[in-house]
Amino acid sequence: MDVNVGAGFEVAIASGDRAGSTTCAGFVAGFGEDEEASKVLLDISKLKMDLYTVYRPATVADGVKYPILTWGNGTCAKPEGYGALLRYVASQGYYVFAANSRWVGGNSAMTKALDFAFAANADSASPYYGRLDTTKVGAFGHSQGSGATVTAARDARVKAAILFNGGTSASKPFFAVSGDHDIGNPTAASYRSGMNGAPKAAFIFYHKVPETGSVSGHVTLMTQPERVVEPAAGFFELFFRDDPKARALFVGTSCGLCNKTADFDFGSKGF
Repeated sequence: MDVNVGAGFEVAIASGDRAGSTTCAGFVAGFGEDEEASKVLLDISKLKMDLYTVYRPATVADGVKYPILTWGNGTCAKPEGYGALLRYVASQGYYVFAANSRWVGGNSAMTKALDFAFAANADSASPYYGRLDTTKVGAFGHSQGSGATVTAARDARVKAAILFNGGTSASKPFFAVSGDHDIGNPTAASYRSGMNGAPKAAFIFYHKVPETGSVSGHVTLMTQPERVVEPAAGFFELFFRDDPKARALFVGTSCGLCNKTADFDFGSKGF
C-alpha cells in the first residue's frame, strides 16, 4: 500500500474533509455501529485528502501488466475502512487507485485517479511505470462512491464496474451488491430487475445481516468483508481474465454463488 501519492493530480478538498469539520463525526455516529471501529474510520490524521492510496500486489512479475481499478469511498469513509476488500482484490493481481477523499461524488476523484494511473504508467520515474494494463480498467465504490462509480463507468477507459450499496445498474457491465437492512430498504427484486435490463450484469443481495446498527446492511463490505471479497475479486477476474474459477463462481445453474438463497439472492446474465 502506497499512501498519499499522486501529486499533480490532486482533487478538490471538500469542506467535510477540512480540519475542524464535525460533519463526519455526526454522520458516522448515526449508523450506530461499533464505537471504537467508528473512531478508527474517522481518523484521517495521516491522510492528505487531496491525494490517493494505491493498493497493489506485494510482488509483481517482470513483463506483466496488471489491470487498473479506481475505488470510491462512501461518505465519511477512508480507503482503509475497506482495507480487507481492497487488499484482497489487489492481491489477485490488480492496482487499486483509491482517492483519499470522503466526498467522491462531487470532485471527479475516481476519473482523476485514472488520470494519475495512466500518467504514472507512462512515467519512467514512477514505480508503476510499465506495470499497468491501460486496456483493462474497472471502477468500484461504496454508497456515495457507488454513485460516483456509475458516473465513472461512462468514461471510455472504464470497462466494468461494481456497485456496492448504491444503484442497480451502470452503463458498462456491472455487479451490483446490497442486502437486507440497507439504506432505503431495497429488495432483491429491484436488483434482479437492474440485472435483467442490462446485456451483461450480475447482482448479489445478502440476507442474514447482523443488525448491529440502524442500517447494518449498508456496511456489510466493512463489517463482514469475508462475505464480499471473493465475489468482488471474482467479478473482475471473470471480466478481465476469463478465469475458469471465477467463471465457475458466476456462471451456470450450479455455480459457486448459485442456489444459496438462505444466505443471499444472486443472479448473473451475459457472461
